[in-house]
Amino acid sequence: MGESLHYAVLFFSTLAEVTTALFNRSQIEHIMRTLGSGVYDYGDTLDEDSINEIKKVTSKAKVNKNFFSKVYIGMIVSAATIISFLKTTVMAFSENNDEFYIKTDGINREMPISCWYPFDHRITYVNVLCHIVQRMAAYFAIAAVIATDILYLCVSEETIAQLKIAGITMRNAVKRAKYVMKSNNDGDMRKCISICLSHSIKHQITILRLIESLRIYYFYLVLVLMSGGAILICLSGFVFTLNSTLNRNEIYDSDWLNYSAEMRYYMLMIVNKSFKPKTLSIGGFAELSMATYANVLSSAYSYFNLLNATK
Repeated sequence: MGESLHYAVLFFSTLAEVTTALFNRSQIEHIMRTLGSGVYDYGDTLDEDSINEIKKVTSKAKVNKNFFSKVYIGMIVSAATIISFLKTTVMAFSENNDEFYIKTDGINREMPISCWYPFDHRITYVNVLCHIVQRMAAYFAIAAVIATDILYLCVSEETIAQLKIAGITMRNAVKRAKYVMKSNNDGDMRKCISICLSHSIKHQITILRLIESLRIYYFYLVLVLMSGGAILICLSGFVFTLNSTLNRNEIYDSDWLNYSAEMRYYMLMIVNKSFKPKTLSIGGFAELSMATYANVLSSAYSYFNLLNATK
């Protein structure tokens, strides 16, 4: 009964993922197109220092995404091994072999999920067919849920990296302007600063649109993700929210006193936007953060104590 409920949750999660993908195809397309195009191209407005800082950020994000991908492969292999061998082996040794395998109550206990069939599953070709269908369904459900978790973590990692890159370009706006002046033989410093900052502002707007697509797509789907690796999902949401507010510090650290009145106005708009953290919601019930994870643990511990006290 317990294992059947567990797989029922997995299949429900898979159904939720497919439904969400069907109803939010435009958001998925926007996310994939934005990330696939590199989010934003600064052209020839990046100085050497900014390029080196950006390379460090992107290389760290790439390492983290590769780690998540390896984790995904490891989890799939582990799940397939457990489904294929461990469950039936443990059950076979925990009960009498004759009682385990040769029962006439219609329940096939050799399957990943012990369940009742309205036909004689002891016939060889029927038993093989049941094995194939049920294992394929179990593998697909587990792979789909884990893949959704890993995809969320990778997309969040890339978005966090883009927020850091936008902050770097704003902080180094004067350096970039000097580089543009030297490259284009243009002596107008204010004009070059305006060009550099306009790229940073456009990048920031692109990131905000990407975050909005993420918020819409994962609004209900995060409920499914929380049933899996809750601590990784909450930690990723916490880092995501934290980095969405850091660009105002990067702007303050830049040489904003040399900016024109128009550019200061645009910078002030970005600072005001940064005061409101960008968060992902768990179906509208709570924010995706470590505080939410702590509440989940606290509630779980309270229920455990309640059940333990009623024994």
